[in-house]
Amino acid sequence: MHHVRFGRTGLKVSRLCLGTMTFGYQCDEDTSFAIMDAAAEAGIDFIKDDELQADGAVCPFDSRVKAVMKVIREHHEKTG
Repeated sequence: MHHVRFGRTGLKVSRLCLGTMTFGYQCDEDTSFAIMDAAAEAGIDFIKDDELQADGAVCPFDSRVKAVMKVIREHHEKTG
């Protein structure tokens, strides 16, 4: 996987970013974990937790965004 600098931060991230806006909402936890595992195996280390719904509408910080963060946190706790 090719990595690039993330703006002026000095961080290097994968050129591809994994979008997670449906995790824990439209995409169940097991499937979300499988997607994150596949992304990590492919070298993707840039994960975006989005505040947009799948239909493009802006989502306030409610249960959908919390669901995404919960799935990402639980996956991190499982995999380190």
